[in-house]
Amino acid sequence: KFIEGNNDLVLVNKPSMRAEYLAFNLNKEPLNQKEFRQAVNMVLDRKGILAAIYDNAGEPATSMLSPEMIGGKPTGDITLRVDKAKELLKKAGYNNEKIVLVTTPDYAEMYNATLVVQEQLKKAGINAEVESYDFSTFMEHRADPKQFSMFITSNGYNMLPIQLSVLDKGWAGLDRQEVTDGIAAIRSAATAEDASAAWADLQTFLYEYGAATVIGHYTGISAMRAEVEDVGYLRFPIYWNATTTK
Repeated sequence: KFIEGNNDLVLVNKPSMRAEYLAFNLNKEPLNQKEFRQAVNMVLDRKGILAAIYDNAGEPATSMLSPEMIGGKPTGDITLRVDKAKELLKKAGYNNEKIVLVTTPDYAEMYNATLVVQEQLKKAGINAEVESYDFSTFMEHRADPKQFSMFITSNGYNMLPIQLSVLDKGWAGLDRQEVTDGIAAIRSAATAEDASAAWADLQTFLYEYGAATVIGHYTGISAMRAEVEDVGYLRFPIYWNATTTK
């Protein structure tokens, strides 16, 4: 309140450097069934998850890039419908198999989000079980397709879509020609507008295919004197072009 009431200072509210992702093991039953992954997306209550990890500083997102970057505009919303999720689970042939969510208490936002997701999955009849390890052991499990079904992680926003972890087949097993073609289209685009359109197409595929889900990001707030200008933002404030009248 001191800052908000001080005319000499300005509050700047920007998306932070981190987004919370739910990654699917695309090489393991039943996660290798698109309908199962779509069912998971159906039951995710992003606001509920973010409330558990960021209080009121989190914002739900469907974009895999920062909203302020090229191609960062969400391509669509995922409707929360448990009944539809149950239909998709039947279509996927789900038979109460155990779904292992690996996590670590060493990162509170990842751990708390995982517990909330577990409860949300149970509402749709998914037999979700959480396994918690120290961070080093967690990294070993999430790197081994035999030892996890899903995991939540904090990923930094990147300058270009092709830098996203989800597009790396070594991250969670995504190996599709659509991704290869989409990356090629972005790299060969003649203009930023063409690159943005190619990314929109690729991101649409990622959501329809259920490659991974971005839950949301938290908001970073900084304050500076009112006369400061030309401060840029990427993951953090960038001050090297900043100017001041005093």
